[in-house]
Amino acid sequence: MAIESRIWGLPEEDCRLSLGPPDLKVKAGQLVEVQLTFRNDGAKQIGFPRSAPWQDYKFNLLHNDQPVPLTRFGEHVLNTPAVDAATMVWLAPGQEYTSTSIISRVFDMSMPGRYTLEVSKELMRRSGTGFMKVVSNQITIEVVED
Repeated sequence: MAIESRIWGLPEEDCRLSLGPPDLKVKAGQLVEVQLTFRNDGAKQIGFPRSAPWQDYKFNLLHNDQPVPLTRFGEHVLNTPAVDAATMVWLAPGQEYTSTSIISRVFDMSMPGRYTLEVSKELMRRSGTGFMKVVSNQITIEVVED
């Protein structure tokens, strides 16, 4: 996804989060993959803790304005206590960290209809006191019957 085509959530302490693609249309049962890009727009580097893919971000997936149930795999990975980050990625000013997630492995997206997804990341404030929450833009996923 080109930088120009990204849609960003609101900045928080010069950090932004983009979720894409902005509009997806998939058949029921098809894998649903999204791309997450975290960007440091600040003047100083920032630490971005990395652990397991599903524990790096909080996924807020809704279907008809209701939370989407987890798959068996999703129950396992999201209900397992998080461990300390195994890796700290340091992002220089202007640098981005991009990852992809197949959300249909964690959430049961078998029901046709309109889904909305927003993702957030909590990390230490630049001051070192407390945490901040960086929230992505919201995307729409349309699941259609075969």
